[in-house]
Parts: sequence; C-alpha cells; structure tokens
Amino acid sequence: MTRESFNQLFNEYRQQVVEASTAAVQANSPNKNPDWLTVLQRHVQEWKQHYGSESQAIQAIKTRHMYSQFVNSDKSIGVEQEISEVTKLFQLKRETIWIRQQHELSKLGISMG
Repeated sequence: MTRESFNQLFNEYRQQVVEASTAAVQANSPNKNPDWLTVLQRHVQEWKQHYGSESQAIQAIKTRHMYSQFVNSDKSIGVEQEISEVTKLFQLKRETIWIRQQHELSKLGISMG
C-alpha cells in the first residue's frame, strides 16, 4: 500500500468517525436542537475530559516505569518513547474531536476557524 492510498483511506475513515460521532452526540443530547452555548459548554467539557485522560495515561506510564526500574532495572522501552507514543495517539484523537466539533458548530452557523 502506498503512502497516498493509506492517507486517502485514513481520511475516509476519519470522516466516517466524525459523522458517526456527531450523530451519536446528537442522538444522546437531551435537546435535539441545542443552542450555541450548550454546544460550546459540551465541547469544553469534552476537552477537559480528554486532557485529563491524557494526563492520567502519562502519569500511569511514569508510575509503571518507576516501579519496573525499582523491581528489576529492565527498560525494554524508554519512558520518554512510550509517553511520546501515547501523546501521538491523543493528538490524533484531538484532531478528530476538533473536526467533529467544527462540523457541529458549522451546523449552527458558527465558524471557529
């Protein structure tokens, strides 16, 4: 598979995730036609949860590595490398969240750039 075909498939997948996520959020929303303030409050809460989860994941990695060093000084993968990989995964999730939220806001006629 070429890089170009992979990128195309990945972008199609991301669009499907955005559409499915938007539909799921709207289906679970108590107000079927939320105003912009409600949508923005929900977005802020989602970002708080996302960054909290990322922070917890990084802290868990650091704790696990400190324990493994204490027990047997074996470092199969460096803590910084593992944190970097987790951070990249959360970055991909942030991009998906951003796209979905922009899609929701555009339906309300709001453009956040």
